[in-house]
Amino acid sequence: MKSILCMFLAIFLLVTPMLAAEGYWQFIETKTYNGKNADNDTWIYTSSGSGAGAILEIMLSQDSPLREKGQKFQCKASWTIPAGALVPGQKLHLSVETDTIENGLAPWGLRHNVVYSVLSTDPGPNLEEGQGENLISLNIGTGDRSARAGHDWTVPNGSEAQKVLYLRIKSYPTVHRTSYKYAWIEKGNPPAEVKGPADTINKEIPANNEGAATGASAADPDTSVTLDENSGQQTDNQTISAGLAEFRKHLKSGISEFQSKNWSKASESFEKAVQLRPAGEDFSLTGIWRSNAPGQSFIVQDGKAFSMLYVNSDFAHLAEGSIGANGQIRTTMQRVKISSGALNRMEVIYETISPDHLKNSWKNLEDADIPAGMTGQDECHRVK
Repeated sequence: MKSILCMFLAIFLLVTPMLAAEGYWQFIETKTYNGKNADNDTWIYTSSGSGAGAILEIMLSQDSPLREKGQKFQCKASWTIPAGALVPGQKLHLSVETDTIENGLAPWGLRHNVVYSVLSTDPGPNLEEGQGENLISLNIGTGDRSARAGHDWTVPNGSEAQKVLYLRIKSYPTVHRTSYKYAWIEKGNPPAEVKGPADTINKEIPANNEGAATGASAADPDTSVTLDENSGQQTDNQTISAGLAEFRKHLKSGISEFQSKNWSKASESFEKAVQLRPAGEDFSLTGIWRSNAPGQSFIVQDGKAFSMLYVNSDFAHLAEGSIGANGQIRTTMQRVKISSGALNRMEVIYETISPDHLKNSWKNLEDADIPAGMTGQDECHRVK
């Protein structure tokens, strides 16, 4: 019996200091940044908000010759505000919610994207940098009244090498960013009462505070700093350029994977390009489409350039061409029979019935699994 008690005491003495030294993450401060960009004086992106939520807005300039000039696609975004102390191993359900407030641009197929991330490095003065992982990426489009998404996240351990942690929310193509900073407390348990972001931020969303990064800390809720608006404008344009470069990178990758006959990877790349679709008329046809055939296709518009990928269990199709002034799209399509590798080249002409409806006529140009000269017609509608 004595030996059993000694063994239990030894285990207790080993485990107790481990539990006491587990540590926790303590909230330090909230920072927010709101920017404004204009794309060729046509599409104007603005945001306003605090660490509790944001109003995101895309507007067609009043100077535009288009019918919808002055109209907006505006939504309200909110998200899970974390607690003042986060304990390693704790499982948290994080969520992002968006609701459409005003939608005068329904035919344009625009979207707001909101991303919730955890970062291990400082996001920088405009909260756009930092290394980490995207936990939630939520889109709300002009065809949606609301959108919701969630993620179960396990709080990580801190260490000598990892003493800070940031939870960040950012929007695109509008520029709103919120960052919650936490510091690693190496030993002990969280105090019974600890201030968190919800205790230090203004719950009301300001009407407009563009071009400014503001902060509120657990120690001093009124702490703030304002950045030069011009530098904010430049950074926002860099963000747009980076997004456009990423969009084009995935499109190029999709075409390359198709030529290498990696059909699933081609579809993945096209889908990523669609998800990263920049706002604006130059990208308005970009989306997921469906025709009378089973499955769905991905259409990517980049200015006058047009690409379409459609892969099903039997065939893989890639159409590439250009959009004419009258809205007619002339393309050359590669149609590969997956089982045999037989390749048909076709001339396909699309007619734009509406931003969400295309009709096409096609003519096969060479003999393969179908004869040269064979013709047909089809149509497709936007799904998303």
